[in-house]
Amino acid sequence: MDIMNALLFRDKGRFDLTETDGPGAIGPKDVLIEVKRAGICGTDLHIFRGTHPANPDIILGHEYAGVVAQAGDSVTHLQEGDAVVIDPNVTCGTCFFCRNGMSNQCDALDTGTTLGIFRHGGFARFNVAPSHMVYKAPKDMDMTAAALVEPLSCVLNGVKNAAIQPEDTVVVLGAGPIGLLFTNVLSHLASLLIVSEVDDLRAGKARQFTPHVLDPKETDIGKEVRSLTDGRGANVVVDATGVLMGDALGLVAKGGKVVLFGMNSAHTAAIRPYDITRNEIQVIGTYIANRTVVPAMTMLHQGRIDVEHYVDTVLPLDDIYDGFRRLGLDPETGERTPMDAVKVLVKP
Repeated sequence: MDIMNALLFRDKGRFDLTETDGPGAIGPKDVLIEVKRAGICGTDLHIFRGTHPANPDIILGHEYAGVVAQAGDSVTHLQEGDAVVIDPNVTCGTCFFCRNGMSNQCDALDTGTTLGIFRHGGFARFNVAPSHMVYKAPKDMDMTAAALVEPLSCVLNGVKNAAIQPEDTVVVLGAGPIGLLFTNVLSHLASLLIVSEVDDLRAGKARQFTPHVLDPKETDIGKEVRSLTDGRGANVVVDATGVLMGDALGLVAKGGKVVLFGMNSAHTAAIRPYDITRNEIQVIGTYIANRTVVPAMTMLHQGRIDVEHYVDTVLPLDDIYDGFRRLGLDPETGERTPMDAVKVLVKP
């Protein structure tokens, strides 16, 4: 365990797949995890491009699952050999927000505590995590499914915040990894589900869950949504991209909800507050997971999320650069590459 391969973020435009020191000794409240699966997230691409903050010289990978290799002396809910999933957003548990049901707004998160972004994460064979952020998984849980708990838990928080009803018409803007998870979940909830996506690969995956998948380059999305809803618009519109709030407001019905999930700190939207007020539109922000890790783990364990359809490939850690290339980024040159996958996992 003294030396292990890992993917480190060095600086904007520079990843480093290299040998590094092992995790070392663990604290009494920590857990040493042998990582079995870790997902490449769009956030990792943003970190490379300098459009998402991260600490230099940290091991990336915030979507991961594995097996307990060692538990600290004060850890009582986990033991060696347990299958586990990780909530990487390390909260304090004592601030105003943590104690009032809003742990996803924990004061500690503002200081940079997320595993795989500000602290060492899962793109390595071993990782040390605070035990209160580690959840015991069922013994027979598939590790590929377990690695999807983090993104699904974030999606479920958005679904919860939107309070979607069985009679609702829902539009999902963007069928990337998050948009597809929204689509999968909402296919069981909404009376009518419409997805807008320009990429053929992603659109094809979305069609497994709804026949109403539209290409905004070829179709007037607003006209089509109104046609399918007798002119009213959608009850709920989910922006899974972070750049389509204006479009979402143009698609939502009176009394409807716009759910903003995707994040892009550089994007601004021109809106008329009058329209929001006059039409009683609710604009709902939703950020990471909040008491949704266990429901996400349960859904994945029960097979209610189509993992095989969602994950394109699982690669050895040594081939992680190939995974990034399949997702549209060459980490060695910084150039964009043809995208031929939606979700790639690695197995350290």
